[in-house]
Amino acid sequence: MKTLDDFIKPRKPWEVEGIEWREVRLGEVCIINPKKSEVRTLLEQNLNVSFIPMEYVDDSEGRIVKKDVKPINAVYKGYTYFKEGDVLFAKITPCMENGKSAIARDLTNGIGFGSTEFHVLRPNKGILSEFIFYFIRRKKFRNLAKLYFTGTVGHKRVPKEFLINTKIPLPFHNGKPDLETQKKIVEYIEANFSRIDNILEKKKKELEQLDELWESILEQAFKPKEGEEWREVRLGEVCQRRGENVIPVRNNYIYVGLEHINSGEIKLVRWEYSNKVKSTKYKFYPDDILYGKLRPYLDKAVISDKEGICSTDFIVITPIKDKVLPFYLIYFLHTKSFVSYSISMMKGVHLPRVSWTIIKRVKIPIPFRNGKPDIEKQKEIANYLDEVYERIKTLKEKIQKQINLLEEIKESILDEVFNGEGGGK
Repeated sequence: MKTLDDFIKPRKPWEVEGIEWREVRLGEVCIINPKKSEVRTLLEQNLNVSFIPMEYVDDSEGRIVKKDVKPINAVYKGYTYFKEGDVLFAKITPCMENGKSAIARDLTNGIGFGSTEFHVLRPNKGILSEFIFYFIRRKKFRNLAKLYFTGTVGHKRVPKEFLINTKIPLPFHNGKPDLETQKKIVEYIEANFSRIDNILEKKKKELEQLDELWESILEQAFKPKEGEEWREVRLGEVCQRRGENVIPVRNNYIYVGLEHINSGEIKLVRWEYSNKVKSTKYKFYPDDILYGKLRPYLDKAVISDKEGICSTDFIVITPIKDKVLPFYLIYFLHTKSFVSYSISMMKGVHLPRVSWTIIKRVKIPIPFRNGKPDIEKQKEIANYLDEVYERIKTLKEKIQKQINLLEEIKESILDEVFNGEGGGK
C-alpha cells in the first residue's frame, strides 16, 4: 500500500518567495448566505433556474450529481438561493458530518435554488471557490463545526456565525490575497486527489465484484443439484413469528435496534443495555432471527446467540426444530430474490414496511429426504455458506482498510495545505 510520500509532489506550490500566509475570517473573504433579493427582478421574467435538493449532493465525492430545472417563481419562496461558483455546505446533522458540500457549477442561467439546509459561501473577488471548498471539506473543519451545533436532537445545525468567525489560512502577496498561489494549491490538491481517486475507484469496484459474487453464490446454494429432492414450502410452515412483548423493568437487558445491525450481517454482534429503553419491545432468544421490516433495512437479518429485547421495527422469527436450521434460514433471508420480494410488498407512505403476514407466504426451497426436511443437507449448505461468507467478509475488510487509508491520505494532503506548510504554520 502506498503512503502519503508516494503521492506528494517534491515541490510544493506555496514554496514561492514573497508569499505571506495570514489567518482571516471566512466572513471577511466570503459572503455567507447572500440574500435572494438580488434576483427578485428576475421574477417578472419567470426565468428557468437550477434546483438542487440535498439528496443531489454526493457526500463522498463532494459534487452535485443531478440538477432539476424549474421556473424561478416556483422556487423563490421557501428555498435557498445561490449562483454560479458559490460553495454549498450542508448545515444539518448528519448531512454535515457526512460531507455534503459542493461548488455550484453549470447552473441554468447561472442561478440555483435548493434545500434550506444549505449554507452558501460566496467567495469575494480574488478568492478561489475551490480553495474555500477544500478548506470546508476537511474532516477537521466538520468536527469543529459539530462542536457549535445548535438545536434539538435530530435537528442540530451549524449556525451562520460559525462560518463567519472561523479562520482560514490564506496566501497573500503585496498585502492582497494571492489568486495565483491559490490556483496552484488547488491544482496540487486535485492532481494528487486524481491519482488517489483512480486507485479508490478500482478498490470500490473490487468491493462491488465481491458483493456480486456473494449474491450469485447465495442464489445458487438454494437450487437443487441433479438427483436431489427439494420442495418449496411457505416460510410460515417452517418458522413462526415470536410475538412476545415485554416492557423493560431492569437495566441489564440486551437491547437491539436497527442501528446495531449493518446491512448484510449474518450474526448479531452489536447491542447495548436497556437502561434507557422504556417502551414495549419484543423478546428474543438464542437461535431466533431478527428481521428488519422497515425500508431501507430489508437486508438486515441476523441470528442471535443471546436472549434479549429488540425494537418493534424487527420481526422476531423462530425456526421450527426439525424443519429448518436457523443458519439455513438466515442465508435465505439474505438472497436477492427474497429481499426484492420484500421490497415489492412493502406498504405505507412515511415508513414503508413489510409484515409477517406477507413474508410468511414466501416460498423457501428446502432439501427433503424420505419425505422429511433433510436437516443434514441444510447443515451442509449452511456450513459451506459460512465458509464462503467469512472468506468474502475477510477480503472486503482488507479492501475497506485500504480504502480508508487512501481517504486518510487525501485528508493528510488537505491538512498539509491548510494546517501545515501551506498554512504557514
